[in-house]
Amino acid sequence: LHTKWTLETKDVEWFMTQNLMTDSRTLNAMKFMNVLLFYLYCNDVLKLPLVICRMIRLTMEYGLCKVSATAFGAYGVVCCGFLGDYAEGYRVGKIATAIIGELNAQELVAQSNAMVCASINAWTEPLQSTLPIAAAGYDAGISAGDPEYAMLCRQVHTTSSFLCGQSLDGIVEDLSQWTKECKQYRMDLIILVILPLWQCIENLIDISVPDPTHLDGEILQQGLSLEGVSFIEALASRNREGMYGTAICQYYLYRLTLAYTFGHDELAAEMYDKCIESELEKKMFARPTLCACAFYGGLAALSMERKDRNNPKWRGIVDAVIPRMEKWAEASAWNFEHKLLFLKAEQMTNAGDQLGAVAAYEGAIRLAREHRFVNEEALIADRYSKFLLAAGEKLSAEVQCNNAYEAYKNWGALRKCKEMKQGGNF
Repeated sequence: LHTKWTLETKDVEWFMTQNLMTDSRTLNAMKFMNVLLFYLYCNDVLKLPLVICRMIRLTMEYGLCKVSATAFGAYGVVCCGFLGDYAEGYRVGKIATAIIGELNAQELVAQSNAMVCASINAWTEPLQSTLPIAAAGYDAGISAGDPEYAMLCRQVHTTSSFLCGQSLDGIVEDLSQWTKECKQYRMDLIILVILPLWQCIENLIDISVPDPTHLDGEILQQGLSLEGVSFIEALASRNREGMYGTAICQYYLYRLTLAYTFGHDELAAEMYDKCIESELEKKMFARPTLCACAFYGGLAALSMERKDRNNPKWRGIVDAVIPRMEKWAEASAWNFEHKLLFLKAEQMTNAGDQLGAVAAYEGAIRLAREHRFVNEEALIADRYSKFLLAAGEKLSAEVQCNNAYEAYKNWGALRKCKEMKQGGNF
């Protein structure tokens, strides 16, 4: 908090007028702590503030150096993740970018862009606008000989592309190339983290998949020698030192996504519980995947509440998720307002407020379309069609069902389109 108070009165112009750091011992300390940031960010975020605040204090006392840029970028992550102050995180992220430009710290662009895209701008700017920044970070990292942060930028780009509804076929092409590069650099752990997303996308695309909610297939087979056990069982058996914790969270998150998308509400609720048990909040610290978990978990709880109204568990989840989504929507209406309206539409459905639900559903669909989240436009229209059918509005239900089908088709989710046809929706 002392660091926060100190920085609140300092803007970009102030930092651009500061002296450069010249003390060799302090410079070496800054470089050492910068190395720690990568491992703490990936494995132990609770220790991040200790290192970051020390780096900020050294910068304020001894002057600017190139590594100061990553310190401010990481501090922006702390503002978003620990303090929930997305505006301050965004402001500090701009300081980090300015320092890189002022000191020509091109070797740190990948590191800075990875933090800015994944954990700062994603909470404030349109998610689609972070994709070019992540791509530039990847290119800069490869050019500077920084494969760790280059591949992290590529991971951020791929994950954000999925979350904001980019073409599934295009993401698969990117994943195929990216995993080859990871293998060249022997980054097996990063590959394991991204494989559940790749398998999730294949399950959405491949019309021959028998059960798309079953997140085990050829893609996951390449990550581990499974020897007759599932991917998640193999990960769990090898996770004694916590090395595979993020990959485990990714598995449960994308299985939650598939379960809700394909209408398996009980499985979705189970996967949400697994996400919480596996400490997803800690492993996905300040990243947009955190919102995805809350979004699908809240929706699953609302569906379960309709089936099991006497269980207070579902109301407890909803009461926790909606205020968080409201705060996120205040920070970025573009990314979160349609999600919030969808949650409220489902909540109003459970409360018997049909007129309110209709307005919320239609508002959510309109915003998702305007903000180019075709994946969530499809999801909302699909659920809205079921609401209308239950209300006896068959013709309107058919219109929304067709809208959902076309949106899923445009996204590339052909397996979902096949299910809609088999279900007699057309």
